[in-house]
Amino acid sequence: DLPKRPNRVPRFIPAEELDRLLAAIRKLECPYQRAALIIARWSGARRGEISRLELECLDSYLDGTPRLRVPAGKTATERMVPLHPDAAEAIRELQALARPARGFPDERSGRESPRLFVRRGRRLSAHYLFEIALQTACGRAGLLDQAGRATITAHRFRHTVGTELVEGGARLHTVMKMLGHTSTGMTLAYAH
Repeated sequence: DLPKRPNRVPRFIPAEELDRLLAAIRKLECPYQRAALIIARWSGARRGEISRLELECLDSYLDGTPRLRVPAGKTATERMVPLHPDAAEAIRELQALARPARGFPDERSGRESPRLFVRRGRRLSAHYLFEIALQTACGRAGLLDQAGRATITAHRFRHTVGTELVEGGARLHTVMKMLGHTSTGMTLAYAH
């Protein structure tokens, strides 16, 4: 008897804004913020999943294409996604900065392992990696609203990846697996 909730169309980032934003992201001083946003741009992972990446999250397919092991997130399942070389390079840069450190327990699985987004022995928050970084990058790219807040959120990168996959002709099952959806209804929103 409850009224149906409206289904919203995913808000992807238009190409012109995305180009300006990526140029500003590449100029961020902090390599952790820069890497988090570049990974978000190319992987379609949620910000919580990215902030929990393990240090050894990167490997490659047999043909040499980089792939990212995304930790269990909202759907409680890990997944492997192909990754753009820019994102793979950003991960390798952070791996080179890593010092031998103790592992951190994962909030979902409880498994303890070294994490990618650790500086001086402390995990970096999703707020620092995404909101603060996007506010800076959007300011440099001129993507602020009337109140001076960033018009781009980390989740819009996810919508952009899903939209690009569908527009590029990817099967809905592929998009579903890439984004970690559990139902085709979630993925069908990108088919609009």
